[in-house]
Amino acid sequence: MLTPFFGTIVFICLYIIATFYYPGGSQVDKYSNGFSWSNNYWCNLLNETSINGKHNPARPIAISAMVILCLSLANFWYIFPEKTATKKSIRLTIQISGALAMTISLFLFTSFHDIIIIVASLFGMLAIFGTFIILHQLQWNACFAKDHYRRLAVSPASIPFE
Repeated sequence: MLTPFFGTIVFICLYIIATFYYPGGSQVDKYSNGFSWSNNYWCNLLNETSINGKHNPARPIAISAMVILCLSLANFWYIFPEKTATKKSIRLTIQISGALAMTISLFLFTSFHDIIIIVASLFGMLAIFGTFIILHQLQWNACFAKDHYRRLAVSPASIPFE
């Protein structure tokens, strides 16, 4: 059950390492040097060519990180509903939509990036919504704000992939 946790830690470490190899350029300044946490998107690390036009040596590291993250989250969305006593329909919805979201996300580095974001986010939201249902059923009330605004946190889930 700790595979998703450790996979996420490895993803974060690899993505941080990839930022050191990114040649530069951002939407704000095409000629800037290096990766800017405030001006670059994570997906810039997945591009074959950086925004400043140079070959991007960060790409293989970033792709490896994304593969690890996708496998880790797919693993989580398979295991989590199995470990809880939940309806088969909810369990299957989480498992299938989570696996689809992560499988589709594996192709973020392709020219279909924008459509992949949209489709993977839709499946990902289904998996997250199902996860919230289970957490609510388990009475993990700390996961939910009293004013219910925290439930809206699902919508920005895809922002890091922009």
